[in-house]
Amino acid sequence: MYRANLTEWGKTINTRTGFIPYVITALVFLLSCRTATSPTVFVEETPDISTGLVAHYLMAGNGVHSGGHGFSGLNQGGVSTSDHLGRPNSALSFNGYSSYVLCGDILDSVFAKPVATFTVAGWARTIRDGTQSGGGGLMIGKNGGGDDGPYEWNVTHSDGNIDAFVMFDTLAASYERISSPVGVGNWFHFALVFDGTRFAGSRMDLYINGLLARVMTKALAGTSGTGTMNSSQNLTIGAGHAARNPQVPNNCYDGSLSDIRIYNRALTAPEILAVYASE
Repeated sequence: MYRANLTEWGKTINTRTGFIPYVITALVFLLSCRTATSPTVFVEETPDISTGLVAHYLMAGNGVHSGGHGFSGLNQGGVSTSDHLGRPNSALSFNGYSSYVLCGDILDSVFAKPVATFTVAGWARTIRDGTQSGGGGLMIGKNGGGDDGPYEWNVTHSDGNIDAFVMFDTLAASYERISSPVGVGNWFHFALVFDGTRFAGSRMDLYINGLLARVMTKALAGTSGTGTMNSSQNLTIGAGHAARNPQVPNNCYDGSLSDIRIYNRALTAPEILAVYASE
């Protein structure tokens, strides 16, 4: 066995070991340099899409389950169909004239002034959109068929646009409406984010397919709009209801809906994108 002369290790080259000491010295030097200059690794946090989720309508089969949140809806004629991923019995199809889902007068505290922050999101495939003058095809909303306020809201597909409407007082002028063009025939994801905590300028964001499409900031008009939603207003999916009568649907939606979510907070842009990518 050959051994290096270690008396002057790193300087003397033994005839049998050749360059071994220099190789070791070079490796030690390189490792020390790497340790000193190694970049910091940042781990990105996964967006939180579970906190604040107060209702989650899965549209599985002919039922309308709420994902364990206790707010299951009553299906009034919606027909089970495939969702945007082609999974059977994972969406509900609405006929545009009589079918809808009645969820009842729920979640009033989510929409109450002065802490009205909420997010409504879901998947939709419109067959025929409505008209703004005729009320549009109401995909989801909580209103009584009139300007009752405070905090009525709905999302419709009308005149080639997704329209989001929020009324935050009893005055007809005290509302926000935001729109973004969306065609018919294809699945798309929508999300309405509302932050009404600021009297000087409530904010409404509309997202389409995970991306921010429109932003509106508007000062609140009229009175303060304190209190919860009118107790006669019901949350409905696939239609509204006429003159605060939950048994008479109007503005019926012609298309399919699935994975409807309601949050009691205003989701951030990364969270909306995560919701879009989760299904």
